[in-house]
Amino acid sequence: MKTCISRNCLGGAGVALGLMFSTAGTANELAGPWAGVNAVLTETYSTNARVDAGVLDLGLSETLDSARIAAGYNHVLDNGLFLGIDAYYTLGSVEGAPFDTTDVGNAVKYEEGYGARTRLGVMVNDSAAVYALAGVARTDLEYTDSDEVDTRVDTQALSGTEFGVGVQAALTHRVLLTIEGTYTDYGSERFTGVDDDRIDIDSDISQVLAGLAYRF
Repeated sequence: MKTCISRNCLGGAGVALGLMFSTAGTANELAGPWAGVNAVLTETYSTNARVDAGVLDLGLSETLDSARIAAGYNHVLDNGLFLGIDAYYTLGSVEGAPFDTTDVGNAVKYEEGYGARTRLGVMVNDSAAVYALAGVARTDLEYTDSDEVDTRVDTQALSGTEFGVGVQAALTHRVLLTIEGTYTDYGSERFTGVDDDRIDIDSDISQVLAGLAYRF
């Protein structure tokens, strides 16, 4: 692996911009800005609702039901250390089949969301890297509570932390392949149901994603 930085860039005040925003400064096939789409191959939602009747577990599994539009930047150091940042927006929503108690029907719906992550790893060669990732994520969770007479819908914004591992490799000089496994913990949020009942819902999401990106 070889890093090439022009002497003019080293001698000027623009060296930082040259490192962060230019692919001309490196021979590495991953370095530089990129944008692309990741399809969600598998997606499991774990939702635990604590109500008077006890703890209700709702697990949702979706396949190729949502996708992420993402953009980011990769930087590779001389020692083979891989650094990356990215942001994404998730398309599509997932609705849970109702889980019932004796006289209450409940359902949840995860809306579209977004997030930002940092990635740290190592290059396995000039065109591929393995990395761990960590970041923040945000989505809206819609909770529907109903009885024989009334229905109430409460929507709360959820903020969580995302962790995972991934591989990014250059298929060509411009096209990148990304495969990731991620886990997002949204913690607990309190919702209001029929008759002003309080329902605490814990949410987390596990995903496997694969996608293509164009490196500029």
